[in-house]
Amino acid sequence: MKRYVFPVLVLLAACQTQQQPVVVTTPVTAPAQEAVQPPATPVSADTVAGIPAVMRIDGREYLVTPVGQEEFESVPELEQSEDEAQHLEEAGDRVTRVADSLFFKLDNGKTLKLANNPCDCEELADYLFHSYIPALKSWLVYQGGYEWFTFVLVGKRNGDTTQILGPPQVSPDGKKFIVSNHDLVAGFTDNAYAVYAVNGDQFRETDRVYPEHIGSGVIKWKNATTLYARLFTADSTMNLQEHLVRLQLR
Repeated sequence: MKRYVFPVLVLLAACQTQQQPVVVTTPVTAPAQEAVQPPATPVSADTVAGIPAVMRIDGREYLVTPVGQEEFESVPELEQSEDEAQHLEEAGDRVTRVADSLFFKLDNGKTLKLANNPCDCEELADYLFHSYIPALKSWLVYQGGYEWFTFVLVGKRNGDTTQILGPPQVSPDGKKFIVSNHDLVAGFTDNAYAVYAVNGDQFRETDRVYPEHIGSGVIKWKNATTLYARLFTADSTMNLQEHLVRLQLR
């Protein structure tokens, strides 16, 4: 059973000659997986080396071809990172940590606070600053909960938040990004990938897929017709097998 934590985000007025009232808002909550899963998995029944021969992403079909490490790594990606100290240094005074809380100075003059809740309970909340993503005009934050995790985009302009599966891989034209997460064994997090349309610092989910037999560690764009993915399958003993593939628009 998945457990989701609904932490509170606090917007504090920026330091002025006269203090402004505190505004309390609620972040985007993680969607209930059972309510949004599609009735069928949009991957081909045919397989190549244990993985689908065709994958459908955002309504388009892509042919799947295994590739080597060098070709896969030739396409850059936004990787997960736990080096918060380095990322905070890069952010300057716009993002700071004080004890168990992260503070974000927003363009509208207010400050957003994300406070950890360290406990051995369902209300556990643990935030880790990841990076700033210029193409999305947003900061990326890792959010850990009780036997689950997610990522949160925090809008630099006004602090709007969007929960996503993993670090966003932005398309070359900046009009979309794709996120993914694999959990074929434990089942504590969503085994899925999703695509979002980008409009400034506003994002609209256009596709979400829950594959039954594969997991996606990352899916990243090379160009408008070619993507690369790190896929996973589980063998009979539930050991994960990694597959590096190229996805070519059909």
